[in-house]
Amino acid sequence: MKIEFIVHLGLEKKRADIVVMDKIQPTAPYIVIEVKKPKLKDGKEQLKSYCSSTGAPIAVWSNGEQIALDYINS
Repeated sequence: MKIEFIVHLGLEKKRADIVVMDKIQPTAPYIVIEVKKPKLKDGKEQLKSYCSSTGAPIAVWSNGEQIALDYINS
């Protein structure tokens, strides 16, 4: 598991809050977790871009009150 994992989006570098790495390929992100965005729509868009960039197939979003899980097709 990595905290504040750097995600490369083109020339930009962003930080995913929490990334769980793949068991078989320990350097490959498996689950990306974001907990900052208060609105689900904004958080899901951010997660989709992070998962697309890292290849992670699972995205989890939470604002402390709600939680959403998505399976992303890479």
